[in-house]
This record gives sequence, structure tokens and C-alpha cells, in this order.
Amino acid sequence: MGYAILLKTNSYKEDINHYGYWSGKGYIYQGEPYPICDKNVCERTKIFKSESRATKSAELCYGKYQFVNVVEVVQI
Repeated sequence: MGYAILLKTNSYKEDINHYGYWSGKGYIYQGEPYPICDKNVCERTKIFKSESRATKSAELCYGKYQFVNVVEVVQI
């Protein structure tokens, strides 16, 4: 059992665009940081052992990735 971080963004039309499950890594494109995510939980997905650690990392993702405005901690 563990916890993963699901990153999402709201578009202007109020529907939700899922980035996916965060791999724990990101990249920079034209000076903006973007998360590396997968649509489903896989071997690349960052799995946290504790919910508190996952929540802290989710808060950091929310602050770091400008286009992400919805962050969920999901129990796996």
C-alpha cells in the first residue's frame, strides 16, 4: 500500500485536463517547469509510503508547476 500524486488542471471551459500520476520528475520547456506524468499508475509512478510525505510533495508540486491547479493524493 502506498500513495501517489494525481496532477490536474482546469481549462477555461471548466472541464478537467488530467496530467496524470506524477513520476517524481519534471522538465523545463521554454523556461517553464512541467511534470512528467502517466495516465495510469505504472512502474515509473512515484509511490510514497506515508500519506503525510505524499501530501507535502503534492503541495510542492502545486507551487512548482504553474499550470497544475488541482492536486490529489490517491491511495494505491
